[in-house]
Amino acid sequence: MGFMLVVPHWPALPAHLGIARILRGAEPQLCMPAHLYEPYTRADDQYLWAHRNEPVEVLAEALGRGPRSCVARLKRLRDPSTEGHRRLFGVCEEALSDAKETALRPARDVIQRILHDPALSVSDFVVGYRDRFETATLECPFDAPNESIRGRERSMVAALPEHRIEYFVYRGQLIWHKGQRLDDVFGSRGGARLKDVIAQHGAWEQVRKRRLRSARMHALAALGGSTAKLGSFVESLGQVRRCDGHRWALIASDGLCLTSSD
Repeated sequence: MGFMLVVPHWPALPAHLGIARILRGAEPQLCMPAHLYEPYTRADDQYLWAHRNEPVEVLAEALGRGPRSCVARLKRLRDPSTEGHRRLFGVCEEALSDAKETALRPARDVIQRILHDPALSVSDFVVGYRDRFETATLECPFDAPNESIRGRERSMVAALPEHRIEYFVYRGQLIWHKGQRLDDVFGSRGGARLKDVIAQHGAWEQVRKRRLRSARMHALAALGGSTAKLGSFVESLGQVRRCDGHRWALIASDGLCLTSSD
């Protein structure tokens, strides 16, 4: 009696399925998101933001993207410093430029300008700074040697931590002040440029001396014409200066200084 070999009939399967998948049966094919590697458009951001409270899986399916991508994009849309946030909420480039102009240039930029501008002499500048053990603001010439701060820096201005620098002065004229948000070096925040300050310094000095003489006359008249009382008053101002930690000449809005030697 003969035997008949019966070969089972296998259904036709896609050529890309491997033998292992054939043996363990058909499996659902994994589909990559349609827009996985494409940049987000403004329409995508608008939809994502409008439906941000919905499940992330629903958002991912609607946008053809991965869930993690949607989560990361929402995080960027919440950050005002990102381009996506600015594009979505309509922050224009002019507003960004204005924001940059309102930022005060840091003290390190002022130091670099004074050091590397060949038109400037470091001996014309003074630095005001805070000391950890003094309540008053201290001053030193810009080119003063470092004799009090530990470290390898030989220059005082290089050894000073930036956060302790309060102001810079050019020949008695305040040109940069952290607390007052004044920048007459680079012109940020609507200030003047240092080259203009230098060009007009002679006129500024004349105005300062004229105001000083006027202030002395008014002070003397208010004290009954007594020079002794005026001297006592000036000494009191000196005590105020030492207590509050600021140069009297720099605090006064008009540059007035009763303690000047001029």
